[in-house]
Amino acid sequence: AAGVVGYCVGQALPMFVYPLVGNRVRREYPRASTLSDAVGTRYGAPVRALVSLVGMFYMGVYLSVELTTIAQNLQVVAHWDLLAGAILVAVCTIAYAAWGGVRTAIFADRIQVGLIVVLLAVITVLVWQGLAGKPLAGVRAAQPELLEFSSAGWEMAGCLIIGIVASNLFDNSFWARIFACRNEAVVRRSFTLAGISIGLLLIPASLFGWWAIGNANVDNTNVLPFALVQKVCAPWAAIAILILALILAMSTLSALFNGIVGVLIADARALGAAGDARTLRWARIATALLAVPAVWIASWGRDATYLFFVANLVCAALVVPVFLGLWAKRLSGGLVFTAFVLALIPGDIVGTPWLDIPHLTGLGPMFGQRLITSLLLALGVSSAIAITGAVVGRQR
Repeated sequence: AAGVVGYCVGQALPMFVYPLVGNRVRREYPRASTLSDAVGTRYGAPVRALVSLVGMFYMGVYLSVELTTIAQNLQVVAHWDLLAGAILVAVCTIAYAAWGGVRTAIFADRIQVGLIVVLLAVITVLVWQGLAGKPLAGVRAAQPELLEFSSAGWEMAGCLIIGIVASNLFDNSFWARIFACRNEAVVRRSFTLAGISIGLLLIPASLFGWWAIGNANVDNTNVLPFALVQKVCAPWAAIAILILALILAMSTLSALFNGIVGVLIADARALGAAGDARTLRWARIATALLAVPAVWIASWGRDATYLFFVANLVCAALVVPVFLGLWAKRLSGGLVFTAFVLALIPGDIVGTPWLDIPHLTGLGPMFGQRLITSLLLALGVSSAIAITGAVVGRQR
């Protein structure tokens, strides 16, 4: 139960942090179009390259996880081959993202949110009825510990909050929206509304996941909701939840593709390339090529969620040094780089046993303890170094 709370808070909290840091970046670096632009101006080229690489790594992991999940769901509902499903979704999303760009994606998101709310409400009611109004009975019988607020659950909640917030701040799909807003008031209003909406939508979605764990007898957590709908609802309901999953996946994937294109264009301009149609074309081609390993990972049919934990550790080691320097002018780029490298060493040492878990078979008390320890060490060491540099460093 605590883990679910942590996930909901972690997903919503970045939307309330972004107006603070986003508007600061807009004021201090008005010519920036990505976080990398602002970081390059503030710290120099080495830290810019580091932030771009970390952001691309996180968005690449996100692509892999999304394609893996939707490919597995297509396999369960429509009996599609994993590779074929991943390729179809990736190609359609890349074409849509290339045709529309960021502003079209923002407009489409408004329509998609309405569809998501309707479909989620309908499916939730149908499953409730299919389970005779007692959806938690199966959970109490199969895994009653999931309903408890245990210490292991709170450890996982802490991991999710730290990891999700840190990672989201390097996601250029959000920064593209920051820079696309007309003014600071629009940034505050739109991101606050997004945070509230995410929190409200994740409550029924999380409950749905709970119901599925107790009533759908499958091992793969990515397909639990689909297995539950197929078990207790009419056949058309499985199609409805597949449509819901496709809408969510394509919305997320198109935002990620546009975010990657934005980073590539901004970095190409920083290296002297012209910000013209040719640069845009090459950035889109490069993004399509980056989708190839994501499709390949999706074709494995394995749970790639553990990659998120790796990305979370990397982002947690960098988030405080990078963003503290937006306010603390004494913090140098060299110290940001040093803080990141030194923070990863203790985090990696403690995290090594869980970095190699391919199917999350190590989930449990020890997994949560190792993960929260790794994240806290990475976050704590980098923060201590950055704060020290911000206090005793030379004014810049």
